Amino acid sequence: MNNKTILYAEDDIIIQKILGKFISKKYPDTLIASNGRDALSLFEANKVDAVVTDLSMPVMSGFELIRKIREQNTVTPIIVTTAYRDEAKQLDDAGVTILYKPIDTKELMKSLEAAFA
Repeated sequence: MNNKTILYAEDDIIIQKILGKFISKKYPDTLIASNGRDALSLFEANKVDAVVTDLSMPVMSGFELIRKIREQNTVTPIIVTTAYRDEAKQLDDAGVTILYKPIDTKELMKSLEAAFA
C-alpha cells in the first residue's frame, strides 16, 4: 500500500466521486473536499503529501487555496485540474502542475508519481 496522503479538492460531485475513488485506489489516505475552505482546513489538520485541486470552486477558489497553502508550505506538490486554459495561465509562476479537463487518469497518476520521485 502507498502511504502518501493526497488532498483532492473538487466541487463537481460526479468528477469528485470518480477521480476521488480512482486516486484512493493507489493512495488510500486520500482526503476529499468540495471547496477550497474545506480543503485548506484538511491541509492544516493533516500531513498532506500532495494536493490535487480544481480552480473554480465555491466558498474559496483553487487560486486562493494555492496561495494560502504556499504561504505555509512551498514544497508540497500541487496538481491543478481545470477546464479553463486562460485561467490556468495565471499560475505560470506558482510551481504547480496543470492538467486540463477532461482529466486523463493515466496522466494524473504520472503527475502524482512524479511529485514523489
